[in-house]
Amino acid sequence: MTDQDSSDRSAELLRLTLPKMSKHGGGYHPVSYALWYDYVSGENAALRAAVDAVLATQERLTHAATHELYQQFLVDRAEEAVSKARTELMELLGQMQSSVNSADTQTSGFNAHLDNFGREIARTDSMADLKTHVGGMVEQVRSLSQSLGALQGELGRGRDEVRRLTEELERVRDEVLTDPLTGLLNRRGFDRALSASLEASRCGLAPLSLVMIDIDHFKRVNDTYGHVFGDRVLHGVAAAIRASIGRVEAAARYGGEEFAVVLPDCDLAAAQATAEQIRSAVERSRIRKANGDTIGNLTVSAGVATCRPGEAALDLVERADKALYASKSAGRNRVTAHTA
Repeated sequence: MTDQDSSDRSAELLRLTLPKMSKHGGGYHPVSYALWYDYVSGENAALRAAVDAVLATQERLTHAATHELYQQFLVDRAEEAVSKARTELMELLGQMQSSVNSADTQTSGFNAHLDNFGREIARTDSMADLKTHVGGMVEQVRSLSQSLGALQGELGRGRDEVRRLTEELERVRDEVLTDPLTGLLNRRGFDRALSASLEASRCGLAPLSLVMIDIDHFKRVNDTYGHVFGDRVLHGVAAAIRASIGRVEAAARYGGEEFAVVLPDCDLAAAQATAEQIRSAVERSRIRKANGDTIGNLTVSAGVATCRPGEAALDLVERADKALYASKSAGRNRVTAHTA
């Protein structure tokens, strides 16, 4: 392909990208541009399939869905942040090493001046010569003090920079593992939380349970009230889940209108009670529309499973999911435990 062909193709892709940015929830934003440019290029089949799957159920991508797909398919912010931090830390170490070497050179020179000062003082027999040697020594002390002061300042700046980079890494880590709409863990965060809880459960032989939750008739909510209100429903259900669990439990938006709650040190009966508390909280809740009106009668179905000895994460999720769909089949708005 010639440079002209490449330029023509880029222009054509841009022409196809802009209307999609305008139509969908991401708007004219770099994230939206990256998503739709990649989509129309056809080079990312997985992204295109995921976008088409969402658009098969709704007319347009919401802002939250745009960012979620971007995060899932186009960039790994954690790896990007770690690479950036590694580069900046290496530069910082180089600067600090240079300052230390400079101070070390100054210190070595000062030691030589001390030796010479001692010899000169021993041979001095006039006040004028003594004054000259003391004046020279004062200059050496002043020079060393400035050098060490510069090193101290450099080390202080280095400490501040390391603190800044640490905070940035923590912020990006939280962003990568968090669902932007609900504030709960996203799918990646859930996978990590479940894996860590499984490992801790095996080491301590403590029970571990999982609750899978799905909003009943969520498509009907979107079709009736619109996707903006649908996002409010997701946010409201997430708030009900968060209010029903403790700090050691991990709640996640598993995907779409489905949520998951990891319950460490929790047997089947206790997990059922937690799931019932969440179900009841959602049933009592009311979601406010943009005009101030509130909508009630929202319900969720839940499935609960407790980890078996040596059970893999995927198997535990599958059993909790089976229990969830048993709740759906039995009429929704209920909790079912997988006991088989």
